[in-house]
Amino acid sequence: GWAMIAPGDPELAANLAKRAASVTHDGEAIYAAQVIAAMESLAFIEFDINKLLDTAIKIIPKNSIVYNAISDIREWKVAYSDWRKTRKLIEKNYGYEKFLGNCHIIPNHCLIILGLLYGDGDFQKSLKIVNTSGWDTDCNSGNLGCLLGIRNGLKCFEGNFDWRGPVRDRMYLSTADGGGAITDAVIETFRIINICHEINGKEKITPKRGARFNFDLPGSIQGFQIEDTINSAIENIEGHSQKGNRSLAIKYHFSDPKQIVRVKTATFIPPEEINEYHHYPLIASPTLCPGQTIRAGVSADY
Repeated sequence: GWAMIAPGDPELAANLAKRAASVTHDGEAIYAAQVIAAMESLAFIEFDINKLLDTAIKIIPKNSIVYNAISDIREWKVAYSDWRKTRKLIEKNYGYEKFLGNCHIIPNHCLIILGLLYGDGDFQKSLKIVNTSGWDTDCNSGNLGCLLGIRNGLKCFEGNFDWRGPVRDRMYLSTADGGGAITDAVIETFRIINICHEINGKEKITPKRGARFNFDLPGSIQGFQIEDTINSAIENIEGHSQKGNRSLAIKYHFSDPKQIVRVKTATFIPPEEINEYHHYPLIASPTLCPGQTIRAGVSADY
């Protein structure tokens, strides 16, 4: 994620990643973090996957395990068209049994590189490979997905599979900052952008005068969902906004004018999510409290 506040500056991104990783890790773990950060940063301006790797490995020591593992996987990619053969070689040479601990960085970093090279830049294909390969699937797919999301933009979510719909921009963050735990992709996007702007001395961006729900990014619905999905639907559309460029459209088709449509978004931990956080407890503060006033702009088409 450090790359997103240092777009197009792989050295700065790698430096930030090193400083953050050094709080809890050392050695190869730091090198792996630097490689990911450098590739993500460069992906803002460079599309070629091999150039991303070439730039990233220049930042770490040539005698490091991470450097040699990446070199081996690139050679195996040339030798074998089937990623499964390379997966076996990774397990043989860099598998879990080679390292201490229950979830070492080296095997999992290898799978990220495997998915990156054999996925040919395709978001769905790459994630299929890295998740099918096992081990620490959540972190591996998260890192690779972030890299390809930066590289490909929103078009990486296009196709036959609906990547965005089930998630609906929702983010529940297991963090020490309980006030920021119930959030969404739009809020975090502008937060990251503004950190980057602050670093570079640029003006802060506050869509629709800082409205929590601004829907001003393409496809964004900021966690909102509709109860009656048969007769109604929601979608992000252009226009219909006095202070921005986009809006959340609520569309419904009722024969009875007395029928109603309900739209909602979470302001606290949803009951169905409470039991889902076993390893990373979710501690949150409500985003809406008694006594607060909600203001919204509404327009209608007849």
